[in-house]
Amino acid sequence: MNIKYTDGQIKWLKENVENKTYNSVKEFVEAFNITFNENKSISSIKSKVNKDMGLQFDTKNNLTSEEKEWMNNNYKKYSFEDFCEKYNELFPTRHPSVLRSYLHNNNLYMKFYQDEENEWIKNNFDKYDTTTEMLTDFNKKFNRNKTIASFLLYCKRMGLDRYFPPTKNEIDWVIDNVKKYNYDDLSSKFNQIYNKDISSVLKK
Repeated sequence: MNIKYTDGQIKWLKENVENKTYNSVKEFVEAFNITFNENKSISSIKSKVNKDMGLQFDTKNNLTSEEKEWMNNNYKKYSFEDFCEKYNELFPTRHPSVLRSYLHNNNLYMKFYQDEENEWIKNNFDKYDTTTEMLTDFNKKFNRNKTIASFLLYCKRMGLDRYFPPTKNEIDWVIDNVKKYNYDDLSSKFNQIYNKDISSVLKK
C-alpha cells in the first residue's frame, strides 16, 4: 500500500533526519504525528526515509536534566513561540518539534495566549470591521505572528464569534476566478490575497 506524504511532511522528514533532531526513531515518529496530526507507524516512516528518500536515521544527545528542569518550571509562563525563543537563548538550539514532543509526552500543556492578550482580544473584538484588521493590530502590539485561521478558532473558543460579511472586492474576485480553479486552488489563492477563509464569500 502506497502511503502518501505531503511536500511539507517530506521536507520535515529530511530536515529532522539530517539535523539529527531526535533521540530515537520512536521519538521522531511521535513528533511527526504530533506536528502533522497524523497517525503514521514507525515502519511507514522508516520505509519512507530509508527506501524512498535514501536517508539514514541517527540520533542526537538526550535533553539534559537542566533543560528538562527549565521546561518543567517555565512552560506555563509563555506561548509556545515565546517558549521556543527563550529556550534557544539559554540552551543549544533545538527544533521546535523537539520541544513540542517533550511537552506533549510529559503532559505539559501551556497557554497559547497570555492573560494580557486575552484581555485585549475581549476588549477589542467588537471594535473592528474585519478580523484581518484586528489580527494585524494584535500581531503588531504583542509581536506575534498568528494566522487568521488559528486566531479565529481561538476567538470562537473564547465565545467570541461574529460573522464578517465579504467585501465587494472579495465577491468580485471569486466570481471572476471561480471557473479558473478547482475549489482547493481557489480557496488557497483567495486566502493568500485576502488572508481570509473563502467560505464567508461562498455563503453570501
